[in-house]
Amino acid sequence: MAATSRKTDCTSIKMLHSNKAGQESKPETLVQKVLSWPVYDILTCKRPSIEPNGENKASSSEAAIVQFGLNQSQGDVVASCISATEHSSSVRLVWGPPGTGKTKTVSVILYFLLKMAKRPRVLVCAPTNTALARLTRHLISLLENSPEAKSIQDIILLGNEERLKVNQDEDLSKVYLKNHVMQQKDEFQKVDKLNKEFQKLSTWRELNDRKIEEGLLEEAKLVFCTPFMSSRVQHQKFNILIIDEAAYLKECESMIPLAYTKIEHLVLIGDDMQLPSLVKSPIAKRANYGRSLFERLSEIGHHKDLLNVQYRMHPCISKFPNENFYDNKIIDGSNVKEYHCTYLPGSIFGPYSFIHVFDGCEEHTGQGFRNLVEADVAANIVCRLAKACAEQKKKTSVAIISQYIAQVTALQERIGNYQKIPFLSVQINTVDSFQGDEKDIIILSTVRHNHDGNIGFLDCRKRANVALTRAKYCLWIIGHKETLRKSNSIWRDLVQDAETRSCCFSARALTTIEETTEAAVQEADEEATEAASDKEATEVEADIEGEDFQIETLKELPQLSQTVERVKVDYKGQCARSARNSLNKRPNFYENERTSRDGRFWSYEQEDLYTSVYKKTGFVDSRWINWKEIKHSKDKELKDIEEKCLEIGLHTLLSTRQDWHEETIRQFFSTFYVDPNGTFLTWMTGMNRKITVTKKFCQKVLLDPSMYHNDQRNDKIKQLLDQTEHKVVNDTNGDFKNLILWLIDKTVLPRGGDRNEIHTQAKIVMYYLLLGKPFDFVDLMFSRIKKTRSDTRMLMPYAPLIMLLINRATNKEFVHECEGFKEHKTFNMCELRPIQPKKDKVSKPKDRVPPLAKRRRVQ
Repeated sequence: MAATSRKTDCTSIKMLHSNKAGQESKPETLVQKVLSWPVYDILTCKRPSIEPNGENKASSSEAAIVQFGLNQSQGDVVASCISATEHSSSVRLVWGPPGTGKTKTVSVILYFLLKMAKRPRVLVCAPTNTALARLTRHLISLLENSPEAKSIQDIILLGNEERLKVNQDEDLSKVYLKNHVMQQKDEFQKVDKLNKEFQKLSTWRELNDRKIEEGLLEEAKLVFCTPFMSSRVQHQKFNILIIDEAAYLKECESMIPLAYTKIEHLVLIGDDMQLPSLVKSPIAKRANYGRSLFERLSEIGHHKDLLNVQYRMHPCISKFPNENFYDNKIIDGSNVKEYHCTYLPGSIFGPYSFIHVFDGCEEHTGQGFRNLVEADVAANIVCRLAKACAEQKKKTSVAIISQYIAQVTALQERIGNYQKIPFLSVQINTVDSFQGDEKDIIILSTVRHNHDGNIGFLDCRKRANVALTRAKYCLWIIGHKETLRKSNSIWRDLVQDAETRSCCFSARALTTIEETTEAAVQEADEEATEAASDKEATEVEADIEGEDFQIETLKELPQLSQTVERVKVDYKGQCARSARNSLNKRPNFYENERTSRDGRFWSYEQEDLYTSVYKKTGFVDSRWINWKEIKHSKDKELKDIEEKCLEIGLHTLLSTRQDWHEETIRQFFSTFYVDPNGTFLTWMTGMNRKITVTKKFCQKVLLDPSMYHNDQRNDKIKQLLDQTEHKVVNDTNGDFKNLILWLIDKTVLPRGGDRNEIHTQAKIVMYYLLLGKPFDFVDLMFSRIKKTRSDTRMLMPYAPLIMLLINRATNKEFVHECEGFKEHKTFNMCELRPIQPKKDKVSKPKDRVPPLAKRRRVQ
């Protein structure tokens, strides 16, 4: 492009040059046709910024401070912008950090412009309808309380009615363009001649609406709109253009009103230390097309008027952003120094705290990263806030924010129910969506948890600035301090700052997540348990809910599955009709409350237990839990487990299988559920399949002597029981609960004593309990496991033990269907079923699942 050899520092000018390739016009002529000349001159560094007249500035500043209670920096900005209109042209930049009163300052500027004797025409733009509505609302409140109330008639709000929510806001409805049109029509209809024209021409009404709108826009002294809506006034003359949140607006978007309106004075208000508009294209990013006009002018050294007093954040909250983003230029207002709001007891819930989550686990999903443990901690805090606000009858607004959409989704699943709680307003959103907003309390989830310090999307100073400056009274940051400390980013400085100020706390100070999860599950099941307690058990009290085929075709069933008798399944939930059995489909107790998107789980509590507790480093890299790998692991905790297992003889008990499938163990332990009444147990297997076994059926199978008459081991077991039963029962005072606790303390958590004696007694007592009271044993065992998270993690290797003993109690062995350590091994489960009449036939399993329309029945 020979005609465009001259280079400028304006991206939009470069775009215009490339679009006009081959034309012989000079760049100055071309750009001046599109842009207002003062902007172009400043971008090409030809025109210095104009300082207003000193005397006029001082008088305007004093008037603004006295009348509207502005601080000195706000008064100076108002005076600078008003006095600059006395010149032929000007460009002003107003730098407004968070909480410094940008909206109030702009409203006062507009107030004085409307008050001028020779009122200029002003176009006000904002990047979003929300920001536009907020500014319009603030100006109207100023005008209504002043002698200039009649000036409201000269204001027009142009935009989308639904997004602006005009019908829900009385102030906005006063200045909205269509409402002005309706008022004008009411006056026109009083004229008979015009009324007759309405009746004659069917298309005249629509045509007239457009003419009335154009007339109102031409007469208006102040028009509010988004940059894209400014095309509606492209043929009109405006003297001043004011752009709010200008740092969020891309430069090319700012050029839309600049090109159309031929303005003389430009005022840009924003903060280039916060997030700019999102640009997805990598090419556009490299070309800096996402940069705002405000940022570009700031980079070339154009003067910025700073608003230096913040009225939002508690001093403990504003300290870190002020030091790291604004070079200590911001002063705390007198109002924030008097903040003394205590919502929850304890230092951890002070104005500013970092809550360290040691047990978290980051997961990558289609929507980005999430950390379910951090989500549970946030839910725990919101639960406490809901109770405290209800007791104190204190209205409070809280927002839970995160940088990742996946984490926001997880938070909504856990905290969504609290959004309708009285006295507590709860909002959940991403950091980017929350820019420009504020709440009494902000809970920030940082999500990332790894040993490399890799924080990815978090490594953005501007996004961190937005996240840390939204709170008024309390800012509680949830994260893993070791990950953030290794990140070599602003988050490393934040952790160091929190530790220096003694504001770093452990999430263990809160209620344990297990207790929170257990309470949530129990609450979800109370109604279903009450409904099921009145029903009598049928002769065959076991069922499977899920796909319409026999149980032996489910290749990934937990090893407990052979205690379930084969029965007929109705996929659509209808009653199974049979001559000797009319079994109603047992309801899935989590079906109506399902929150987990993974079909293997009913609730997010179970999914959390699966993903965060059992996802241990030594097991994640291997598809199979192998004692050899554990033995050679560098993880000290895994080595301790290996040594403890050797001491109490677990390897002997597990000699038949030393490579238990991790998926099976996770699935069984994370979904196993014993109802509060102890009448049935349930677990999930595969995708959305539930197995339910009643106590009556299980005891019938386990206690039936005929099931063990061929077992040569029974004599040995009986002999061992006779030798140790008296001692064990006497040691535990004959109480079953004490017996269980004794067993766990001696095997799972040994505190000392003769290891050999413990080894012998452990095996015997395990068999004794399983044969005698299997349900009570499992119930008490799991109650013990759930007490602390560390115990739960440590008990993972014991899952095969419990499953193996239950299987041995029912006298079953496993048969391999395929070989190879790396192959996914499946088992042919030996089904346990009562003797059936000769006429009854059992359908054979097919190689593939039949269509749902061809359901099979077992008579």
